[in-house]
Amino acid sequence: MNKFFVRALVSGAVCFVMHSVSAAPLDQVLSDVQRLTQRSVQQAAAEVGLVKKAQVREDQLKDAAQQRLEELRKRAEGLETELIKAGEELTQERRRYDDEKKTLDGVFESIDRHETLLRELAAPHGLADVGLDRIDSKRTASLERLEGLWLAASSQIAATAQSDKVTRDVFNVDGTQFQSEVVRHGPFTASLTDGRWVNFLPAQKAWQVLARQPDPAASGTSVIDPTMGVALSQAADRNSVWNHIKPAGIIGVFIAVVAVIALGLGLLRYTRLTLQARRITEQKKHLDQPSQDNALGRVLAAGNAAAGAGKEAQETALEAAVTEELPALTRGLGTLAVLAGIPTLLGLLGTVSGMIETFTVMSRYGNNQPDLLAGGIAEALVTTELGLIAAIPILLLHCAVKNKAKDISDVLEEEAAGLAALTAAGQKAVTAEAV
Repeated sequence: MNKFFVRALVSGAVCFVMHSVSAAPLDQVLSDVQRLTQRSVQQAAAEVGLVKKAQVREDQLKDAAQQRLEELRKRAEGLETELIKAGEELTQERRRYDDEKKTLDGVFESIDRHETLLRELAAPHGLADVGLDRIDSKRTASLERLEGLWLAASSQIAATAQSDKVTRDVFNVDGTQFQSEVVRHGPFTASLTDGRWVNFLPAQKAWQVLARQPDPAASGTSVIDPTMGVALSQAADRNSVWNHIKPAGIIGVFIAVVAVIALGLGLLRYTRLTLQARRITEQKKHLDQPSQDNALGRVLAAGNAAAGAGKEAQETALEAAVTEELPALTRGLGTLAVLAGIPTLLGLLGTVSGMIETFTVMSRYGNNQPDLLAGGIAEALVTTELGLIAAIPILLLHCAVKNKAKDISDVLEEEAAGLAALTAAGQKAVTAEAV
C-alpha cells in the first residue's frame, strides 16, 4: 500500500514537470521534482507512521477489549454462580416461608374453630353474654384476636364456677313474655326468684319456664345439674300425675268432672243391678213364695194375683208387671251413654284450643324454637289423652250396666212366661178332672 502511494506521487510529479518543461529550465524542473518528491516521501512517511500508530493503537485496543471481555466473562461467570446461589437461598427461604405460613394458617384455623366451638358450647347454656363479646371473627388474624379468644375462654371457665343473678326476658309455658331475675348456676341450671326452673332459648336469647316443674327436694336431685339439663328434664318427667295433666287446664277439669259423675253413676247402677240379680237368684229358688224386695217377686206376685181371672188376664198382668220393672232396670243408661261421649268431645275441644295457641305462638315468635310451642302442643295432646282415658272406661261400664239390665229383664220375661204356662196347664188339668 505504501509503495503504491509513493509511485503515485512520483508519477504525479513527473507529469507536472513534463507539463511545465517548456516554461522553465531543466534545472529548475529537477529542483522542483526533487523538492516535490522529497515532500511526497515525507508525507508518505508521515502517513505510514500514522498508519503504524493506528495499527498499534488498534492492537492495543484489541488487547484491552480482549482483556475487558475476559474480565466480563469471568464477572458473568461469577454473577451466574452468585445468581444460582441466590436462587437456591431464595428457594430455601420460600420453602421456610411456606412452612411457617402453613403453621400460621393452622393456628388461625384453630382460632376460628375454637371461636366457633366456644360459641356453640356457651350458646345453649345461657352464658352467651359472658366474655364472648371479645371474640370478633371478622377481624384479621392476629395476636390481638388470639388474646381475645383466650380472655373469652377464661371468662367462660370462671363463669362455670359461680352463681349470679341477671335480669332477662322469660317466656311462660303459654308463650307470654315478661322480665324477671334469673339465678344462673354456671351453665348447669337456672331458676327464677320464685323457685321455678327455666331453660335457655338460644334463638331468642331468653329463658322459658319448664312446662313440668321437678321437685329436687322430693326426687333427690341436686340444684347443680352436671348433665346440662338432662337430669332436670328426667326429674320433671318423673313428677306427679298433677303436673302431667296440668297443661290440660280448665278443659281437663271438665273432663275429670264428667268422668267422676259418669263413673259414679255407672258404678251405682251396676251395684244396684248386681244386688237385684242376687235377690232374683234367691227368688228363683222359692217361686212359690214371692217377695216384694226384688223385681221377680213382684212380677210373680202380680201373676198369682191375676191367676183366678183367666189366662189372658194373667198374661196381661204379668206383661204389665214386667213392663213396670223395666224402667227401674234401664234407669241411667241413656245418661251414661251421653256422658261416655262428652269426654271425647272435650278432648277434641282441647286439641283445637291447643293448636290455636300453638299457631298463635308460631305467628308471634316463629317456628324455629320448639320449646315455645310445647305449651300448646302439651294442651292438645293431654286433653285428647284425658278424653280417651275417661271415655273408654265409661263406655265399658255402660256396656256392663246395659248387659246386666238386659239379663235381668230376660229372666223376668222367662219367669213370667213360665208362670203363665204353669197356670194354663193347671187350669187345663182342673177342667179335665171336672169333666
